Amino acid sequence: MDENQQLSRELMHAFRQLRQLNWTGLKSSDGHTRTEVMTLFHIFKATRQEPAGPKASDLARSLNVTMPTVTQMVNVLEARGLLERHRDSKDRRAVRLRLTEQGEAVMSRNHTIMLNKMSSVIEHLGEARSRELVDTLQEIFRFYSSENADTCSSPLHDK
Repeated sequence: MDENQQLSRELMHAFRQLRQLNWTGLKSSDGHTRTEVMTLFHIFKATRQEPAGPKASDLARSLNVTMPTVTQMVNVLEARGLLERHRDSKDRRAVRLRLTEQGEAVMSRNHTIMLNKMSSVIEHLGEARSRELVDTLQEIFRFYSSENADTCSSPLHDK
């Protein structure tokens, strides 16, 4: 096996490990799943960009999930009093999402947990290696977001 293939396998393994890892530090201890909390984060972030709040389709795109998945999640979060639906004042056909005070409180508590978790990673790696990790992960994101990723051929499929 050539060195590039071995390194490729190691990278794939590392990415799989990261995907399975609870890097956020979030737990379901307060009655909210990580998925619910991440949905609240996405709505909060979208609301900072569009004060009326995101539409369900925007949320589905942001979370990279289907509309039925978003609809189910929004129904659960609305029933728990964490978000509310409202009509867009500019387009009465559109329904927007926004956090309630309770939803903002849950998001804020969990944001603190995530910041503390990341601080412990920085302490473990040190500032220089943490900065290098950020730069490397951003470069990987740019690579996969560009056309380059679509045109790369797999050495396993080229043979």
